[in-house]
Parts: sequence; structure tokens; C-alpha cells
Amino acid sequence: MTLRMALVMAERTTGLSTVAIVIAVFAGLLALGCLAWAIARMRGLEPRWASSLGHAMAEAGYRTSEALAELADWVRIGR
Repeated sequence: MTLRMALVMAERTTGLSTVAIVIAVFAGLLALGCLAWAIARMRGLEPRWASSLGHAMAEAGYRTSEALAELADWVRIGR
């Protein structure tokens, strides 16, 4: 490889693209957000709605499973 070819190759390679830098910045922000969330959870800082949301979702799951079991029984009996 001659010196001229090496210079042309060096001019073409610009390192990281703008898209790669933006993706890296977003990944870093996501990692910082996850770290802040983990620290808050470890310290016991939860919003008031988190407890009631967990209870409501569990109740909804229970009621949905009961409704599906009732439907399965209805289909099995053949009504």
C-alpha cells in the first residue's frame, strides 16, 4: 500500500457515525435511569399508586382466570 492510498483510506474513515453516537447517548441515559430506579427501589421509595396498582392487577388476574375457568366448564359441559 502506498502512502497516497493510505491517505485516501484515512480520509474516508471518520470514526463513529452520528447515529452511533446518538444511540450510545440514549443507551447511557437508559442505564442511568435504570440505576436511579434501582436505587430508589432499594431505599424503599415508591409512589403511592404502586401499591394499589399491584393489588388491582392481582385482583384483575384472579377475576380473569376465574372467568376463563367458568367458560371452560361451560364449553366442556356443552351448553
